[in-house]
Amino acid sequence: MLFISIVDLMLSLCIVHASKLPLVRNIMDTMQEATLAFKFSAKRLFVFKEQLGDNPVAREEMGRRSKLKVLCETRWASRADCQAVFFDAFKVIVDTLDQLSEEGDSKARAFYASILKWDCIITLSPDLELIQASEEAKTCFSVLNAERNDDAVWEALMEKAIEIASDYGIDPSSPRTAGRQQHHNNVPADTPSAYWKRAMYLPFLDHLVTEINEKLVVPQPGFEAQLLIPGK
Repeated sequence: MLFISIVDLMLSLCIVHASKLPLVRNIMDTMQEATLAFKFSAKRLFVFKEQLGDNPVAREEMGRRSKLKVLCETRWASRADCQAVFFDAFKVIVDTLDQLSEEGDSKARAFYASILKWDCIITLSPDLELIQASEEAKTCFSVLNAERNDDAVWEALMEKAIEIASDYGIDPSSPRTAGRQQHHNNVPADTPSAYWKRAMYLPFLDHLVTEINEKLVVPQPGFEAQLLIPGK
């Protein structure tokens, strides 16, 4: 039991640390703020439930849920659940924010503009896949290393993001680069796909793999030794 608790804690730390990369952190913050905006407003939640009732696809994907899930900063499983619900309800969220914006809700208008950006959509998709993949330390370490070198994995994630973005007339794009730039990822790339792979996907993946290796794979014999200690 102690071994399981330690592994779960260390895995949580891996995910939390990897999610603090600027590009990923910004999207997670936006997702959390939007979720809280629904939670603490009866009107917004009412409109969300109405839109959900009119969307059978999202309703089926969300199962019995009728609300978004608030992100827990320290539990990796909660992060995965929260992001999965947000991803499944994405169209409902957009439609809800659109309706609220037309009714004069300035905060809803700001969230609508924030989530309907290419950098939000492309960051949300692979982050979800990677967090959900992080359930078994050694297996995950091997799988993520293999996926890092498999162009087909990134291309599939990119295609998913393009499919979502196309529903709202959003084209793949990347920020402008400059000779001297301090506050953004100034990554040279010929295409949006190459940019986001180098600026977001690979750094997140490398950070996550390093964290898992240092906190779980390498110390695992020490964790397992706990099983040899007699119980009181």
